[in-house]
Amino acid sequence: MVFRWCVRQVMAENVVSRPPTQTIDLVAQDVDGGHLLVMVEDRRCGVDLNQESQLREKINTYAGYVLDGRLARRDTETADGPVRTQLDCAETPSGRFTRITDHAAKQLAAHGIDFQANPAG
Repeated sequence: MVFRWCVRQVMAENVVSRPPTQTIDLVAQDVDGGHLLVMVEDRRCGVDLNQESQLREKINTYAGYVLDGRLARRDTETADGPVRTQLDCAETPSGRFTRITDHAAKQLAAHGIDFQANPAG
């Protein structure tokens, strides 16, 4: 699959005032009209007491961006294309993080959105 990469923080009008959980890290469009939305988590699982809630909030931000139509309004020429979301992470999610990502995958699949973790290691 060939993507046209568009690195941008698409949620924030004023990026400085928004926490990282409320921004989209990267949006790419493939040549067939699909979208790949990438969220980046460069911390290892469990290094921050707030990390689980931050991950949930980040996933909800991405889901909301697609489901409420903001992605379609931003990229009208590919509005009907498939959407994939990807969590680029430092390691394979484990424990409670696995439950979070598995739940996200099931919930998003119900809306036709693919979700996968993409561990670095």
